[in-house]
Amino acid sequence: FILFHLGNISMQKFILIFFVTLIAGCSTGTKFVASTHSIDSNNALVYVYRPLQFDNALLSPDLIINNKRFKGISNGGYFSLHIQEGEYQIKVDFGDKGKESTKTFKFENGKTYFIKANTGRKPLEYPYELVYFRLDEVESSIGNFEIKDTRLIEEINY
Repeated sequence: FILFHLGNISMQKFILIFFVTLIAGCSTGTKFVASTHSIDSNNALVYVYRPLQFDNALLSPDLIINNKRFKGISNGGYFSLHIQEGEYQIKVDFGDKGKESTKTFKFENGKTYFIKANTGRKPLEYPYELVYFRLDEVESSIGNFEIKDTRLIEEINY
């Protein structure tokens, strides 16, 4: 274990601050319960979620739906969207900190969809890395399993 200093902050203090911030950020919002979200025949129910993971934990990129900006999608969080049938461009944007992800999804009224925000890092020329977020539609069985440990960020009627 190598000890180095970030200004006047030792590595132990940095790690302590990091984990306190991580725990505090994950404790907001209501934990996911499927029965609290009803679907009707006039809308699609879309969950955009980000499973809790260590990689890029402190980044909360904004969620943008058809050029309308919403809160950041925090680590271990989800959005519940009630939207009308149609095609929607969904984007995860975090400015100059990495590569944005934009994808077009088609939703039908009366159905439930799960969109997972995957994140990671790709090595570039040393010592640089590219941070990325990728949006993928996942099967309901996978989405229902993964989203159960997330917390509500915002419920949106679009």
